[in-house]
Amino acid sequence: MILAGTFASLMLGGNSLFVSMGFALSFGIFVAAFVMSMFFTPALTALVGHAAWWPGHGDETPEEHDARVGEAQKELA
Repeated sequence: MILAGTFASLMLGGNSLFVSMGFALSFGIFVAAFVMSMFFTPALTALVGHAAWWPGHGDETPEEHDARVGEAQKELA
């Protein structure tokens, strides 16, 4: 937000180039910050699954670990 506000201050310059450049930069940073953090990152994390939390939080039980490792070993064989 601070970076978007900083570039938005270019719109106060009075020069048409500064106004358009300030708007484009601040809008792009604003959209990237909110769209990426609200939609893209959670969607990517959901697609990747438990591997997104590598090296892990230690939240899986030993049975879940054995099942996951066993499946991976079967795929390699």
